[in-house]
Amino acid sequence: MLGDWLHQLVDEWLGDAGMITSVSYSNRGATYVGETLTATATITTFDAASGALEIDVAICNEAGESVAPGTVNQPKPAQYIAEFLGTAFLFCAVVGSGIMGAELSMGNDAIALLGNTFATVFALYFLITVFMEHSTHFNPAVSLVMRLRGEISSATLIKFSVLQIGGAILGVILANYIFGIEPIQFSDKDRSGTFKFVSEIFATFGLVLVILLSSKEKVAMTVAAYIGGAYWFTSSTSFANPAGTIGRSFSNTFAGISPSDILHFCIAQVIGAILAYTLHKNFFENR
Repeated sequence: MLGDWLHQLVDEWLGDAGMITSVSYSNRGATYVGETLTATATITTFDAASGALEIDVAICNEAGESVAPGTVNQPKPAQYIAEFLGTAFLFCAVVGSGIMGAELSMGNDAIALLGNTFATVFALYFLITVFMEHSTHFNPAVSLVMRLRGEISSATLIKFSVLQIGGAILGVILANYIFGIEPIQFSDKDRSGTFKFVSEIFATFGLVLVILLSSKEKVAMTVAAYIGGAYWFTSSTSFANPAGTIGRSFSNTFAGISPSDILHFCIAQVIGAILAYTLHKNFFENR
């Protein structure tokens, strides 16, 4: 409740002139029915070039004691660039390694998937590591969960999602081109079936839960390791990403997906993400 109040106060103060990237706060004391609470805010950092702000906020009780201190950030241009470039590099690696694996394996799908797995794991690890100080969602399902947690605004969620989808499509088209095939094409790879729908719920649930339970220092390793494993223990090969699902429909290759299967994959991914968020919020958060 107090965190929502802090978010609302800053959002109303910014108006249409800005947007909130993240809100973090902690409950430091009890508040009581009938007590008068006061919100305070101080701009601690201002980047004149980008217009980015960092604001220290707090809810204070009648004694002037801070019962809910926190920090609010506005997005910086580098965060948008990181989401676009990171997603583009990631899905260029996913599709490109699938093409290379299929060419070298001479029809052996197990070897092709192994090569695809290694490339994806390495790409995830280095992309999360190098963009860590900016933004590393690369996935609308992850951004959705961060919105539900109050860490980004609805406007930022929309912008991130558009950039992630655009980045994924660009990365896939680039992978097609650098391997000498038609840059823009549509996949006919069938990934239909209820079992694959459930597989995507499970894959995305696991991915989001891993992210929420991992420390900032370890998240690159845990996410890369999880996806590497999930490529093999899910029948859908763990797409777990609506942007990647849309992007991969633009390549009729090993890692592609038929456009007719996009919708049910994306629905499954959103369901899995929300289930993971709900579980974490009710059983792991602040415990």
